[in-house]
Amino acid sequence: MRTHWDNCIVHFDNDVDAFIGEYFASKERRCFLVAGAGFDPRARVVTQRLARALGDRLSAWFIREERGETGHSLVGAADANATALAALAPTSTVERGSI
Repeated sequence: MRTHWDNCIVHFDNDVDAFIGEYFASKERRCFLVAGAGFDPRARVVTQRLARALGDRLSAWFIREERGETGHSLVGAADANATALAALAPTSTVERGSI
């Protein structure tokens, strides 16, 4: 592993919620989140946690990938997930991109 990763801050389990709650408690703090908006509903977990702590101080750019021949159920799930993510961040954009 490269030594520059030694400077990273890492939190696990309940420490994640504690960190988010404490760090973003200050009304001066804002967050700009860049995240995927695919079909996997687990993608919402971090956004939900940040939204609870930040409210209207959370902005986001969600990337919704488009693949050629994708099944209708996956496309529908991805669309629903992108809509749910956008609702969590008051100032957000869902950008679609072909892969």
